Amino acid sequence: QWLARTEGRPLAWDVVFEGYRATVDWPGAAFWRELVAHHPSARVILSLRDADKWYDSVMNTIYNSLVTDPPEDAPEHVRTWVAMARKLILEQTFDGRLEDRAHAIAVFEAHNRAVQEAVPRERLLVYEPGDGWEPLCRFLGRPVPSDDFPRLNDTAEFRARIGLPPVA
Repeated sequence: QWLARTEGRPLAWDVVFEGYRATVDWPGAAFWRELVAHHPSARVILSLRDADKWYDSVMNTIYNSLVTDPPEDAPEHVRTWVAMARKLILEQTFDGRLEDRAHAIAVFEAHNRAVQEAVPRERLLVYEPGDGWEPLCRFLGRPVPSDDFPRLNDTAEFRARIGLPPVA
């Protein structure tokens, strides 16, 4: 479904999200305008990060999986996912110039501005790392958990999960 949409074919959003209430990160983030329009009461959380730190993180995490072919014995769904991610992220989003730091950061910053300009204020939470539970829970109308706010999927954890050595 995601590959079809990435290739410009229509996507039945209700079918893709059947049984789900949210999407996070890629590929949904690339289609945020369509998703915001299709779900007019949905809340949108835009996570802002320092652009340089974001770029370093991308290059130390997902970049390797975007430029490395999956193993020959990888299941078809993995191959399809990699094809979709390459087309969507490397080609369509970053115009084949993800390695160009200045270009990639300009795309990242333009995306953040576009979301903030297009999504109605009452539907948008601009969230920054370190903000914790309070703004998220207030925005979503949920109680604040007593647990500490989790810090998951950092560079070290991501690299270990996909079998890459730690960043020096």
